[in-house]
Amino acid sequence: MKIIALVPVKNEEWILPTYISSMKKIADEIIVLDDNSTDSTPTILKEHNITVISPLENNQVDMSAKRIELLEEGRKRGGTHFIWLDTDESFNTEFLKNGRKRIEKLTKGQKLSLAWITLWKSTNQERLDSVWKENYKDVIVCDSPEYTFEKRTLSEGRTQGPNTDLTQVSKEEGVILHFQFTSFNDAQAKQAWYRCIELSEKKKSARRINHTYSIGLETPEVIVQNTPQEWFTGIEIPKQESNKASWYIKEIRKMFDAKGTLFFEALDIWHIPELNNTFVSTHGRQPKPKRYPKWLIILNAFKNSLKK
Repeated sequence: MKIIALVPVKNEEWILPTYISSMKKIADEIIVLDDNSTDSTPTILKEHNITVISPLENNQVDMSAKRIELLEEGRKRGGTHFIWLDTDESFNTEFLKNGRKRIEKLTKGQKLSLAWITLWKSTNQERLDSVWKENYKDVIVCDSPEYTFEKRTLSEGRTQGPNTDLTQVSKEEGVILHFQFTSFNDAQAKQAWYRCIELSEKKKSARRINHTYSIGLETPEVIVQNTPQEWFTGIEIPKQESNKASWYIKEIRKMFDAKGTLFFEALDIWHIPELNNTFVSTHGRQPKPKRYPKWLIILNAFKNSLKK
């Protein structure tokens, strides 16, 4: 058995030390696909002797292609079991201590999913409302040679192949700590970037995109609870802000230049001051995002609950 952690990165200096130090406790090897990072990411990877590959094409948003490339490299290096945590995630202390024993029991094609704990604004609290409650992610797989990824630009599958043999790990055995929203301003900029990418692809309406990403906003509906601090024992806690927001805003402005700000007006991205100022200075008025009415959201939620 050889456990390999596979992860694509782009300018992740704020969280990489946390990811690497945690993953070395459970994986035999880490393979990173570095998409031309311009911060200190390459230096950190070199300091920790991490295996690094480059994307075959300079396409920063084709995530399934990156995962396929990582998978192929992992197989070349003899991987039998793969861990697909993102850089802004870590297993908690309990799983880092005992997870290998659970992974060893997997047979070909079997997967493990763990509770995905979204830390909200700090490591002291987690989100409990909406999709954040009882949310599990398949992140570990015992590889099967016919398994691959469905081609998707964003929202690609976490693990290769179907989830036909999937086991949920109890929270007592381990959870995934999701650090993205501890760096809150940067997370908001990243979510805005995703919205712009999806609208540019013209596969979804602005209202649908806004609804999908609304769960990442600070609203009165947000529910949090304190996190058990024993989850973090021995884990290197990242600094609160990654200062990556400026990169996302720069990429968004490139899209503004290409398509015009009016193309993106319907998106719910204008709570970010830099973007709002750009729109107002260009058009002399506030933007008007398009959202589903609340009654329709409540009705659809009710219908979905009946289906379940």
